[in-house]
Amino acid sequence: MKKVLIFLFLMQPLYLVKAQLVSTILTERWEDDVWGNFTLESFGYDLDSNQRTDLFENWNPDVEEWRNNYQYTYKYNSNGSLDSSSYKLWFFTHWSEKSRVAHTYNSDDLLFDKIEYLPGGSEWDQKYRHAYSYDIFGNVLEELFQLWDDDEDEWYDYQREVFIYEDGLVIEKVKQNFTDTIWTNIQQVLLTYNTSNLVIKEENLNFGDSSWYFVDKIETIFDADLSVTNRIVFDWDLFHEDWEVISEEVFTYNENGTIHEILKNKLSVSTGDLETFERSSYTYTNTVGLDEQLNLVFTIYPNPTSDYISLSFEEEGEKELKILDLNGKLLYSLKDTGKDAHLDMRQLPNGIYTLSILKGQRSFSKKIVKK
Repeated sequence: MKKVLIFLFLMQPLYLVKAQLVSTILTERWEDDVWGNFTLESFGYDLDSNQRTDLFENWNPDVEEWRNNYQYTYKYNSNGSLDSSSYKLWFFTHWSEKSRVAHTYNSDDLLFDKIEYLPGGSEWDQKYRHAYSYDIFGNVLEELFQLWDDDEDEWYDYQREVFIYEDGLVIEKVKQNFTDTIWTNIQQVLLTYNTSNLVIKEENLNFGDSSWYFVDKIETIFDADLSVTNRIVFDWDLFHEDWEVISEEVFTYNENGTIHEILKNKLSVSTGDLETFERSSYTYTNTVGLDEQLNLVFTIYPNPTSDYISLSFEEEGEKELKILDLNGKLLYSLKDTGKDAHLDMRQLPNGIYTLSILKGQRSFSKKIVKK
């Protein structure tokens, strides 16, 4: 990591898809009218379904085999929250650790800060910090980026991102640099939602000459089941003062609702058309049905709902039911042992939520809609 101030904070695990864990993502490139291997991403999990490893490999066409590139590893605290991350690069015959990130949480179990450490001889030196502030509802108000000053032995502000909400949803994000004693605008993101509170448009702007100007935008299309079907990327054409499509992702799904493939089409400079460019195919660790995976047979109704969600289980047994928002924040929980359960959603605003059912060390998640 050089002093060019590029923040390489390790990604948090994201790959729990409808109670089946992603095992691999194979990306291929379309060249000379044939698909060829490009990259392979492989995931490892513990018995609690927490992601432990994320390995990236590149295809070597000369020897026709996969070669290690880099990997992330993750550790968790007793609450199941991410505790630390590690980033390693492959050097011919061995892994070399390049950075570590430590996470701390506040009394509400919300992320307080992330500190990145880089190797400094025989020790690890803290270099970068992300600190978070929240409102009374647990919504992030600001993410502060800081750099460590070895001479002064303290953190100093470098950049921040401010989140603006409307009806509980982020509608704007503004990134600013700290210069001398003032914050100056550099980037802005505007978010638009559908009636199910899913983001359908993300517009990115930069700041210059005392005003904002468009750079690019992403539009997302959902089907009736609220699954993504298309994601389209546009660039702003300054000459024509209009949006130009530069790429599109097309999603297809397996029968159980998990992602099967994402096909990416890219704008061809020579033809001016979108042409097949890349595809990513998903495999999963579990091939059994969701109810079989949990050894549960149950029904959920009605979904969508305007007031209550009812669950009817074939067998009795101890289980915990949780409702979370799309950011993973716990809104409602209930422990139950009977065959029937009812969850009160009347106080929740309209939108999409996650219903989580925990039985022993296994969990099942399903999307539910409040209308």
